[in-house]
Amino acid sequence: MPQPLSQVGSVEEILTAVRSLETYDQYVEAQAKETGKKATLWWVGFAAGVILLIILANVAPILVFVPLLGGILSLVMGIVYSSRKAKWAKENMENRRLELVKQLFTVLGRDIPRRNKCAVNVSFDDYRTHGTQVEFTKSGLLGGLKQYKYEDTWLTARGLLYDGNRFKITITQNVHRKEKPKRKYTKINERFDEEITLLLKVSPDAYPDLNRLTTTLTPGEYDGLRLTRVQISDGLLRVVCATPPATRLQGRYGATSEGWDSLATGDTILKLFLAVYGKLQECRATQAA
Repeated sequence: MPQPLSQVGSVEEILTAVRSLETYDQYVEAQAKETGKKATLWWVGFAAGVILLIILANVAPILVFVPLLGGILSLVMGIVYSSRKAKWAKENMENRRLELVKQLFTVLGRDIPRRNKCAVNVSFDDYRTHGTQVEFTKSGLLGGLKQYKYEDTWLTARGLLYDGNRFKITITQNVHRKEKPKRKYTKINERFDEEITLLLKVSPDAYPDLNRLTTTLTPGEYDGLRLTRVQISDGLLRVVCATPPATRLQGRYGATSEGWDSLATGDTILKLFLAVYGKLQECRATQAA
């Protein structure tokens, strides 16, 4: 399984860790591609050996041991390189998650004191490995249709900004999974959406009446963001936005995906910060007046 990113340190230390993971991920992708090519060549050789074996068995039986040995060798090597390819594929990281962390701390890092410690934890595991199954139902004839719901909080980041406000960001991926057995395969339909939660502990001196935000920052659309919850309590602002859904269908002839670009990116989080701080500044100006 891919190694997680778990780092406590300055913005530069976190970005260095991200760049190191990017380099390793590129190596993993290259190895998976190379072993995949070799596995394909060996399986082609196996198929050619079988065909040649059949031909020689009818034409020159005395020579069948040559393609037989070649076929056995190709079979063994095909299995070896296929298993290696599978191993490297499991190590592969989702590039979107790496890019998100890199963009977040590159841009937001300008508003974080240089020596301040931040913390970030990112999982690159599949939601069934890292996440939590929260629902499971069976329906249909003999309970053939299985439906699952998973929640996977794959990103947590926190730090202190120049203005004294402390932030915590989490991204939770919600997955609805349906499995329906067919005669020769199982049809799997997955629906993904992500919730981005921003917790902001603001300075009471700078924002003595934070509750004013209840009338200026409300659930709705903000520059393409869909805010779903806004809560304020004891100087703690909690804002949640949701992404549009993405889908993946795994059928008899492979998998197809749609809407993957709509899931969370660095831009999503930065837009959320801008929306919140825009309303905070309005609140601050009112107080100053």
